Amino acid sequence: MSAGEDLLQQLQREVNALNEADKAVRKAALEKILATVSNRSLSQETIQVLCDGLCKPILKRFSDPVEKCREHAVNIMKEFIIRTPDISVSLPYLMAILVERLNAVDLEGIHNVPEQLRPPPSQKPTVIQQLIEPSEEIRLGLAMLVSCLVNVTPPRLFANYLDDFCGSLRALIMDPHGEVQKEACKALSELARMAPKLLFHFSEPLARSLFLPLTNRQAKVRMCALEALGQVMHCGVWKYNNAIMEALIGFRDPNMIPIKDFYEPTTKLNYFAMLVRDRTIQVRDLFYRVISDWLLHLEDKGDHEGRLFPYLLSGLSDESPEVQTSVFELIEELGHQYEIEHEKDIRELRQYGIDSPWTHNGLMAGLPLSLPFIHRPRLGSRLYVPSNVRRFLNAIYNELTDWNEDARHQASSLLYSVVVYTEEHMTQHLDPLFNASLKVAMDKSDPFVSHRIISAIALIGRYTDPSAWVPLILPILRGEHSQDSVLIRAGGVRLLGALLQGAIEVLPPKKGLGLLAKHIDSILESLEREDLIDSHQRELNAELMQTLSVLVGDVLKRKVNLGDVTALSKHCYRLFRITFDLLAYMKQLDIQQIDELKMMDLLDKIAQLGDVDSRASLFTSHLDSTLEDITKSLDSAPSLGKLMQMLNVLNLLVEQCDRQTLVQESVVRMLLQIISQFTSDKTPSSVKGRAVRFLDHILVELGHPVIQIGTEQIVSIFGSVLRTIHTTTKSDDVKLAMATFSTIESRYFLERLSPGETVTVANGLLLDLSNLFTHASNQVRTGSITTLDMILNKLLEEGQLDSSSAASLLTVADKPMLPQITGSLLNCISNSAEEEVCLHALGPLASLVRTLPIHEQDMELLRNGRLLPTVVAEQSKRSDDAWRLQVLGPLKPLLKQIVSTVVDVPDGPLKDALMNLLTEIGSRCPRDLVIEIVASERNGFLKRATVLGDVLQSVSKS
Repeated sequence: MSAGEDLLQQLQREVNALNEADKAVRKAALEKILATVSNRSLSQETIQVLCDGLCKPILKRFSDPVEKCREHAVNIMKEFIIRTPDISVSLPYLMAILVERLNAVDLEGIHNVPEQLRPPPSQKPTVIQQLIEPSEEIRLGLAMLVSCLVNVTPPRLFANYLDDFCGSLRALIMDPHGEVQKEACKALSELARMAPKLLFHFSEPLARSLFLPLTNRQAKVRMCALEALGQVMHCGVWKYNNAIMEALIGFRDPNMIPIKDFYEPTTKLNYFAMLVRDRTIQVRDLFYRVISDWLLHLEDKGDHEGRLFPYLLSGLSDESPEVQTSVFELIEELGHQYEIEHEKDIRELRQYGIDSPWTHNGLMAGLPLSLPFIHRPRLGSRLYVPSNVRRFLNAIYNELTDWNEDARHQASSLLYSVVVYTEEHMTQHLDPLFNASLKVAMDKSDPFVSHRIISAIALIGRYTDPSAWVPLILPILRGEHSQDSVLIRAGGVRLLGALLQGAIEVLPPKKGLGLLAKHIDSILESLEREDLIDSHQRELNAELMQTLSVLVGDVLKRKVNLGDVTALSKHCYRLFRITFDLLAYMKQLDIQQIDELKMMDLLDKIAQLGDVDSRASLFTSHLDSTLEDITKSLDSAPSLGKLMQMLNVLNLLVEQCDRQTLVQESVVRMLLQIISQFTSDKTPSSVKGRAVRFLDHILVELGHPVIQIGTEQIVSIFGSVLRTIHTTTKSDDVKLAMATFSTIESRYFLERLSPGETVTVANGLLLDLSNLFTHASNQVRTGSITTLDMILNKLLEEGQLDSSSAASLLTVADKPMLPQITGSLLNCISNSAEEEVCLHALGPLASLVRTLPIHEQDMELLRNGRLLPTVVAEQSKRSDDAWRLQVLGPLKPLLKQIVSTVVDVPDGPLKDALMNLLTEIGSRCPRDLVIEIVASERNGFLKRATVLGDVLQSVSKS
């Protein structure tokens, strides 16, 4: 008798005790058997004998009602599997018990359903609901037992029990407990690695069972499931892998709709997408390695490249830099394999050193890329990726505008990676790429996506010939896009800026602008379109400014390196006008200070590009051309916005140009001529107001030389504006009037006038001002009277206005103006209900009265009390010089109006002002007051006579 048989005979009592009803006896017996088989000193032959003899009673205890007994039984069987040389005798019984305890019979519940009526397998994670074994620890023990069985048993022994064994594995994988899933995944991974052909027909159901651990909350379980899935895919090549792949990515043929979908909604899960966004770095890294392994080693990898490769590329934009680097290396391995497999196709490229045209024979191949691209991808990678790009590019374009933020981020990063690998092969995809990028590039709500898109477009500019993208991008700027809008044009301008950035970056040294040179003219032609510059949209203006900065700034940075940049520098005036006009339009929109500083910086760069000393010199050199362009534009009936923009241009010219140039007679006359066109009758009042303010700006900045050169032109401008105001009462015209009055009264104009210039101004404006004394607006009436008064006072101060010279000075077309002026003032006083207006109207009258000479003889008669008798005795009007005769006519109704108003008006400022004016008249012409007293008494106006008598008495005493 052998040692094994002897030991088996010694354990016979314990074997018999396994059938006892007392659970303690069964437990004790199992503990003794476990202790015996765990003895490491036993030989393999002894363990073999024990296994063959004890297998059946031990397997029966797998169903023991006591959990501890079942646990001991599982541990005993595990020891047998690990240490027994040949488990084949016990294998049939073990398989039957595993199927029973794991409820692994008909997991889908379709064995009794005809094949035609069987529903498609579920794409969702599936979990076992009816558990025969309730203890998680024992189910974990069973999973470890299965794992041990796989590790020590030759795969050929499973052939007869493969259905049962795969069912048991699936049941363990779909167990609710994570540790059980993990152990079962390890067993499946090992079995698939050792015997892939054995699992050929079971690969699909095994892979579907892995959906549950792939979604487990524990990262270690997900990693084990990924490793198992990676091995299972090697089992079902050419037949089942396609179904597995479709289930993993949630694909369904759109022409095949399950009947169930007509009655209730269904959803699909994309397990790859979930793994790409997995929260654990290790899981994501393993996922990319599994995909790389499939692409490298699967026999049917060609069928799956289009579905797998986008997910691998997504790893280049992973949150972890380590994962990004790892994925980049994995793609380099794929590229290396591509070089080996297509060695004949790329042999000439390698032997002759042929590189892409954009590299200029490899000279520019080392341009930097953003991480994780630590260097330019190898040749195989650059050929392998384009072969798969067409399959998923449209999907990327669609997801760029997806509602889900993560999807947008992933799509934009994936697009960038595609461009890096595809290089010049992207030429064939430019049109859909630009259409998809237009709106996304301007999406300020998601700066990450817009930045990624612009980076990808910049690479397009680097890798492709400008002749490929210029004809596609410029029509967008011209408004020829099918969905043309301000946003679309702004996007087109931004894309153009990115393309120019890439194109300039790749220009080789000492070759000028290379292929870009012949397109500069057409690019500038599109950028200088008025509907682009005059868009009144901040976004479009900002993008236009940025694109110009890229074009000028990037060329300027490389000016020394590039050599001859005449292709761009010869267009300095066009660049200047585009920038200048854009700045002028942006000022209409209340340009922000930072944008204005950027524009000024751009003008500085244009000056450097054109070898001009400074920005002021740039403005000065183009002054005449700019003024000529404005003059031509005014002749073509420009729009209101264009008129405003031209005024902003003029303001900027005055601010930026050299003063010595601006005060030249030809420049001053051209500026004033342009302003006079702005103030013509056809021009809107708002534009005239801006023109008047611009004139004021010129007077402030340039001073007296402007007045010396163009006094008559300035007076003509003011007169035109005043005549316009006289015919209308719109609010804009009131503002225009106040701006005009302010400019005339300004110390930069009125105070700087020489005596002769003051007379010119008076002759040109007094009549027009007097026409406004009866304007409907109090502001206009008051302003015109005040301005008139200031001009008269200026004349008086200069000694230009007295009784002997006023009549000859204040004439228009040989017609004296004084009667009309005084008459207008009197009408203003008589017709105005506003006390303030009346007070202002008295000011010019007082100035006119001060021009009268003092009649000493009449004053002497007044002091002696003899004036009244003398006047009554004479019974005639006195005669005097021409000035006196002209003033007396208007003064007679003036005296009557003043006296009647004084009689009726209550005490206050107006009455005091009227009495002062009467006193002033009486102190110079007392005889006129006496005549008025006599007339009043004769006609019965005793109160008037009394007032005038009081005035004369006051004058005689003073």
